[in-house]
Amino acid sequence: MFKTGLSKLDKLLGGGFLDETITLVSGPTGVGKSTLAMNILINNVKLGHRAIYIVLEQTKADIEKAFSTFTWNIEEYFEMGTIMVIDYPYHEISQFTAPANPLKALIKKYDVTKVVIDSIMPLALSAKDEFDRTALFAKVVERMKEWQTDILVLSDGAQPKTHQEYAPSSWRFETFADNWLTLNYDFSSSTNRWMRIVKAEGIPNPLDPIPFSITKNGVKV
Repeated sequence: MFKTGLSKLDKLLGGGFLDETITLVSGPTGVGKSTLAMNILINNVKLGHRAIYIVLEQTKADIEKAFSTFTWNIEEYFEMGTIMVIDYPYHEISQFTAPANPLKALIKKYDVTKVVIDSIMPLALSAKDEFDRTALFAKVVERMKEWQTDILVLSDGAQPKTHQEYAPSSWRFETFADNWLTLNYDFSSSTNRWMRIVKAEGIPNPLDPIPFSITKNGVKV
């Protein structure tokens, strides 16, 4: 099982997500998608795994700065190479669908088992239209499956009006993902942030909203 390291979430998942699956994490800007993804990587690195955090929207320097305020000692993980950060400029994202995928070789060389892609938006924007985007996502997923790793893909989604709704992905990547976790916030509620397991193999869905908060120590469910 792919454990998130967040005990309540793992319990609801029956132990975690299935191994070597693609999990979409969607939600509005600022809700905590990147924080959750990095927290999950760190939890797994502590168990002996190696991880890659692929940045498509920002740079490695941006990531280091964003996570420097947490109590994770993120620079130490980067220096040891247990979490590798790779930032792709826009003109190189075609490598995700290239037959000779350099990421696959890197993952195999360093025995990487966990991967985060932050986010899917640049890939979606590189498509000419919805038909082209669907074909592109199909190729991307095919390449990802070749990595034989646990993968978290981040995507912006619309903010729902109530706890009973869930946020659809802006790019319809959810149809390709094995699992789908949405994150949302509501400033008019006493529970500012919550997440929902929309789909995951082996569990009933959708489940009730799960309140969470972001602290200096990371995500608290």
